[in-house]
Amino acid sequence: MQQKTAELKQKGSPFAENSAAKGACLLNRIKKLEELALIDEEVGIYNSKYFHQRLDEEVERARRHSLFLSLVMLNITFSEKEGLAKSEGLASTFLTAGNGSTSPEKSELRELGAFTQRRLRCTDIIALASGDIVGIILPETVDDGALKAAERLCSEIESYNFTGREKCDEATSRFIKVSMGVSCFPLHATTSTDLIGTARSMLRQAQKNSASSIKLFSEQNSVHTKGERACPVS
Repeated sequence: MQQKTAELKQKGSPFAENSAAKGACLLNRIKKLEELALIDEEVGIYNSKYFHQRLDEEVERARRHSLFLSLVMLNITFSEKEGLAKSEGLASTFLTAGNGSTSPEKSELRELGAFTQRRLRCTDIIALASGDIVGIILPETVDDGALKAAERLCSEIESYNFTGREKCDEATSRFIKVSMGVSCFPLHATTSTDLIGTARSMLRQAQKNSASSIKLFSEQNSVHTKGERACPVS
């Protein structure tokens, strides 16, 4: 009996091991549930709550270490004809340039999110900012770098063929309009709230154009435009 007890002590209690394994499993399940709570179920990317939480964290990190941080606000619409675009899910102040255009469906936002995620750095953060506006947080990125990243992403989105959409080309006059607003901490804003405000302001300016457009907030509070074009989807 004493020998058996000694063997059990040496090997460790199977009950204790089982309890520890169950505890670790429970913690993993809780962690997964917490992560799922931050994901938009329909779109498949982080939700607005997570977007604001991480932006606050990244702004504070940038402030603490004297780093740059850029924010890109992204919106897409589908047009039957070049130069026609509207965004029904956004504020009424956004211009409606004509008829025959539609905002993206949830499934298309899911495609957009997955497509964009694959083209970002592992340190970048993509999430729903609000409605059908996608926010892209670019840590340690100055405004020029953010602008180049936005231009590259814009061209790639324009050439992407979304599932369920008829193939777009010049013959059918079907186009994707990509609108982006770009702002940088601390050049254009010193708080996360102001960074969102300046980027959204630039997005509204971009949406007023009849074709794809990227606008960067300038230090003089004026708008710097990079590209106004309607690129056919191939």
